[in-house]
Amino acid sequence: MRLLRLDLLRYGAFTDLSLNFRRDARLHLVYGPNEAGKSSALAAIGDLLFGFGKQTQFDFLHDMKSLRVGAALASKDDRRIAFRRRKGNKNTLLSADDKEAALPDDALAPFLGGLSRDVFHRAFGLDSRGLRDGAEEMLKSDGEIGAAMFAAASGLKGLHDLRRALEDDADGISGTRAKQSRSLDQALERYRSARQEERDSELKVGTWKALNQRIDELALDLDGIRAERARAIEEKARLERLRRVAPCVSQIDADLAELATLGPMAAPHEGFAEDLSAALQRREGARTKLAEIQAAAAHARAAFESITVDEGLLKRADEITALFGETGGIRNNDRDLPRVVAERDAALAELGELASRLGYPDVHTLEERRPTAMACAAGRALIERGRDLKDRQAKNQALKHEEQERASRLLAEMEGRGHVADPHRFRMEFDAMLPDLRRLEGQSDLERASRERQRRLTEAAAQLNPSVADLDALMKAALPGEETVARYRALFAEVDDRRRSLVGRCGDLADDIARLEDENDRARGGGDLPSPDRIAEERSARRELWETIVAHLSGRKPLVGAALSTAITRYEHTVATADRLADEAVSDAARIARHADIVRRLAERVRDSERLKDQLDATEKRRGELVAEWDRLWVPAAVTPLPPAEMSVWLKAVASLRREREEALAAKAEAEDGRHAAERLRPQLSALAGSLDVAGAERLDVVALSRAVEAQIGALARRWEASRETAVKIKDAESRIARCESASVEIEAALAAWGEEWRRMLPSIGLQGQADIVAAGAALDVWDRVPQVIEARDKDARRVSGMQRDNGAFAQRLTYVAEAVAPDLVGHPAVEAAEVLNQRLAEARSEEARRAAARSRLKDISTEVEQAAEELANASAELARLVEHLPEGADPASHLERIHLLKVVRERLDERRRHLLSTSDGLDEAHVRAELESYAPDAAAAALEACVEADRHLEQRLQEVYAEWDRECRHRARLEEGTGAELAAFRRTSAEAELAAEARRWLVLKTGALLLSKAVERHRGQRRDPLMARAGALFRDLTAGAFSRLSEEFGEDDVPRLVGLRETGEAVPLEGLSEGTRDQLYLALRLAFLEDYANRAEAAPFIGDDLFMTFDDERTRRGLRALAAIGGTVQPILFTHHRHVAEVAQAELKGDLDLIDLG
Repeated sequence: MRLLRLDLLRYGAFTDLSLNFRRDARLHLVYGPNEAGKSSALAAIGDLLFGFGKQTQFDFLHDMKSLRVGAALASKDDRRIAFRRRKGNKNTLLSADDKEAALPDDALAPFLGGLSRDVFHRAFGLDSRGLRDGAEEMLKSDGEIGAAMFAAASGLKGLHDLRRALEDDADGISGTRAKQSRSLDQALERYRSARQEERDSELKVGTWKALNQRIDELALDLDGIRAERARAIEEKARLERLRRVAPCVSQIDADLAELATLGPMAAPHEGFAEDLSAALQRREGARTKLAEIQAAAAHARAAFESITVDEGLLKRADEITALFGETGGIRNNDRDLPRVVAERDAALAELGELASRLGYPDVHTLEERRPTAMACAAGRALIERGRDLKDRQAKNQALKHEEQERASRLLAEMEGRGHVADPHRFRMEFDAMLPDLRRLEGQSDLERASRERQRRLTEAAAQLNPSVADLDALMKAALPGEETVARYRALFAEVDDRRRSLVGRCGDLADDIARLEDENDRARGGGDLPSPDRIAEERSARRELWETIVAHLSGRKPLVGAALSTAITRYEHTVATADRLADEAVSDAARIARHADIVRRLAERVRDSERLKDQLDATEKRRGELVAEWDRLWVPAAVTPLPPAEMSVWLKAVASLRREREEALAAKAEAEDGRHAAERLRPQLSALAGSLDVAGAERLDVVALSRAVEAQIGALARRWEASRETAVKIKDAESRIARCESASVEIEAALAAWGEEWRRMLPSIGLQGQADIVAAGAALDVWDRVPQVIEARDKDARRVSGMQRDNGAFAQRLTYVAEAVAPDLVGHPAVEAAEVLNQRLAEARSEEARRAAARSRLKDISTEVEQAAEELANASAELARLVEHLPEGADPASHLERIHLLKVVRERLDERRRHLLSTSDGLDEAHVRAELESYAPDAAAAALEACVEADRHLEQRLQEVYAEWDRECRHRARLEEGTGAELAAFRRTSAEAELAAEARRWLVLKTGALLLSKAVERHRGQRRDPLMARAGALFRDLTAGAFSRLSEEFGEDDVPRLVGLRETGEAVPLEGLSEGTRDQLYLALRLAFLEDYANRAEAAPFIGDDLFMTFDDERTRRGLRALAAIGGTVQPILFTHHRHVAEVAQAELKGDLDLIDLG
């Protein structure tokens, strides 16, 4: 498929832009600088061929619904289509006219050849990053030839890492690693643990009774321990309470004694103590305050009298401040003046030097003859134009000489090559046979694969268990389906589970019967027990004998002879036996009752055992019927079936055999078709080989002969293309020589006109008519500098004059002020004198502020003295009024201290009684004192320690017994609810599912790794030879002959690895190649694959995006030649924003290049 035209109707920044691709070009180069829309054009090709995605970044100018791209395509057989593509979900293919009628969705199928967007971008698209990554991928594969060629052909990356990761993951599930790190073995271990737990969770009758008895015993123990611990805790609490309250009671007694010592004290009125205390404090505070204020007043008066102020300075404060503000500028003038004078003098000296360089006697003459800016600009323009004309003249002469030599060389080459025939007729004839020939290339592999499939089929059939005598008959037989097998598997499992359950229950009943019989023997004690039945039997015999005797005595039935005495003797014995049995029954009632219970339970167990045996017999019968039904299902297959689980596996193996058999038959048929096709093609191919003078054609088979013919056609085509290319190059060289001669005449005329202008221009810049370009350029450089130096000179002169003027005026004003207020500073440097005056002014202002503050303070403190004296008088009067209520001669301070002490003791007593109540567990003081009467601290401490130890021991016992009781109760609850066995069964089921999942995951990972290996191996086997030869030729051209071809070498692991061969025969592995050479090798393999693919199917254009961004010019030139080399079979389109790539392509490819400029 070739792209003839790309229409960017409304896409990205483009509107109604069409890019036309020349049909006869061998390389299309789309050039555009940054922001020219190159990326948009590149993305448009993918959206055109495969449709827009759900989101697009190219709707920033046109709204999404109006986006349109179009194209015209041509296929290998010259079928053509013109269409448009719109953004949408359906009917996105439209006709190329303005009506935009909907086209079928598969309209592009004949042109795309089954390509998807992903395959198109990976196999038919490449950029500099992908080129480098592909080379690194080949290096990662350790040079293994199959992986290297597969990666280069498909564009896929990471195959080596992916295959290794799959194998490592599979090994992590099941493999050679340590057992604890393999998830399959871990799942198997969990399954075994759950199965054992399920067995351990089965409930026995004896275990159940023992468990209930143990729980009851533990409950009684818990009640006893709790009661004993409650008593110990109660005693411990009593002793701790007494130990807490004893110190508190002692403190209460001490406070009561202190109150008795202080005695009663009455106050004149409530709050008297507080009033007296406040009055004393106010009087003392007033005295202290008055003394402090009087001292402060004396200090303030002395400070005021010590302050002096310079009034003359304060009157001239504004003048002094203004002078001080100017000192910074004057100081800067003093500092900068020498430098500015030096700069002015330097500018004058430089002007003198410039005048000398231009040949003028002085600066005045230089300024008078200074040219205008327009004259200087005109001079420089003429200099640039002259240089450009001379450079063009030299380059034109060199180019003309180069093209003449090239034309001579090409003519010699053309004559040496001689006449070359057009290979088109041979290529058309060979292409007609090519599809059949391509199918024959794998004929030997097909036949070998057919034999291998048949062998594997036979071996697999022999490994079936149960074995199969006739595989063909088995394939025709009607076999049970998976659902049927699963149903019978469930039925067998149900019957077997019931059988196992019944057998287990029968065993448990047999154990119970044996145990009950032993208990019965122990209960009887070796003899018969007086059971109620036996007592009733003896009493019945006694009653019958008594009735016989009574009938004799009454005469109803007299006894004759010894019968009477015998009856009486038997009667007496029966009476004695019945009485003895009754007495024994009364004295041993418990043992008899236990014996009766044992007999009852034994009879129940025997009945249950017989019932279970009947169920077991029915189950065995049902299993026999199932076995018979199962065997009948497999009669059509002529096999004796194994259990359903194994037959399910057998069915899967048979299904796999069925697929392998179909594949073997298909492979055999394909091999037969190949042999017939070879016999049919042989005559045509031999005739074509004869026309091409292929040596030894009669000794070659059809595949080898086709390769020889294809190689001969290729060699002839290359010679034909080389001949055509040489003719075109000769014509181009002659055309360029003519253009050079024409350009030479134009340049000579331009130089003559320039000379006239040059001679007229020189006087305007002060030069004579014989001056050349160099002299004029130097003079203009000097004239460019002159204005800058003159401006600097004038500026510095103005600054010097201004500084000197400002400094003189400042010194005059300062002298006037100093004579008035500070004669001692007259004659000092002006700046220093201004700073001293400013400092003295600041000190005078500070003293003036201090004097004003002292005057104000003195006035305020006089007022404070009067107020303090008044406060002292008031406080003394208040205290005297309160002292009148005290006993005569009493000291107010001592009386007040005693009142306060009495209050403190009473408050402390109340607090301690409240504390006693809070710490005595709610008991009142009287009850506490009664308990303390018998309290001895030492004995109580020992008793308390004993209580603590007993409580700790009882708590430990309680925890141990409760833990055992709780454990047994939870165990009984699990047994009652069945959660133990159910949980174990759930865990077993989960482990089974995990086992299946891990096995399935291992199989997927292992199969994926094997499929990757097989795909790489298959690609290497099928396409290696033609791809290697073509890739080697391209690699030779890309490396400028540094490598002659590609080859393979086998390492110690017997794996073929890709190597490059130099002309000397030296083999260089991939890791021995430089980074740039590996990039060239990857490009050669990719281009060879594209050519091969194009010969077998409809190939898309190859899109390169700045492919040579990391190449230098020489490598870029060879890369462009390689792209053009495949242009006969694949359409190469290269996008770039580098101008030098376009220039190299134009110089190298000439007419074979189709340059499309987006700028």
